[in-house]
Amino acid sequence: MESALFAKLYSSPWAFATLLDTHPEININWANPDSERWTFLHVACFEGLCEVVKLLLAHPHIDVNQACKDSLTPVALCCLSSNPKAATTLAFLLEHPRVDLTLTSETRRTPLWWAAYEGGIDKVKRLLASGKPLRIGEISLLSEPNLQGHYTAKEVADVRGNRAVSELLGNYEENPSLVRMQLRVELGLAPAMATGLFALTVGLCDGYYRVRRNLEHDQECLDWDIRRDRCSAIRFFALVAVLPMELQMILCRRAYGLPKGNISSRDFETAFQRLIIQENSSR
Repeated sequence: MESALFAKLYSSPWAFATLLDTHPEININWANPDSERWTFLHVACFEGLCEVVKLLLAHPHIDVNQACKDSLTPVALCCLSSNPKAATTLAFLLEHPRVDLTLTSETRRTPLWWAAYEGGIDKVKRLLASGKPLRIGEISLLSEPNLQGHYTAKEVADVRGNRAVSELLGNYEENPSLVRMQLRVELGLAPAMATGLFALTVGLCDGYYRVRRNLEHDQECLDWDIRRDRCSAIRFFALVAVLPMELQMILCRRAYGLPKGNISSRDFETAFQRLIIQENSSR
């Protein structure tokens, strides 16, 4: 059954998904002896079959780090694949908690080394942003015409002419925390936190505005709603005090009901992400 399913993966990924769903007895980690001991996940990653990768990663018994004949894991195949969808499948893999980026091939090449070798800047960015251990200084032998020697990921990017990758890796070696956070912001991996804080801050900001408005109109301020808003006002100032000056001004304009006091979640995320980067660079 596994052999037939393997063939379906190449010819009809959707038929593969249907068969996998209706045959729970299938060995999800079966290694094909006629295909370099590649598993279903190896093939799906190398071929950029995004939906199949997501399906396989959801299986409770999937071995995300299983190596094939050449000691290549699925994440390594993502990194060396030239398929345009490989970067997307890599993103799915990196979300799995058990994916190990320190495993090497027989030639001591990590997934990061392969991505640097292939010049895949998008893949390198995702690997660096993942926060997983990388073994960035791992050295591997390269035996190609005019390229004989032992190289790290950064060095192999240099000798292969992948300048953008080399520069990024150099910056990461100097300040990994800062570069990682910058990449997480760039790749959209951090906006959920900013959006949540946006909702909180605007709520506190509007609470403070209601306090000012009611006081200005000499209304009774002893009812529960006003006391609640006063608490919001205190929290609002405590929160605003740690935000970038640009964002403080935006929020204060809104709190005082001044023109141009509206704030969008996009503006807030941009300013908040800038704050995250600043905080990480000072550590």
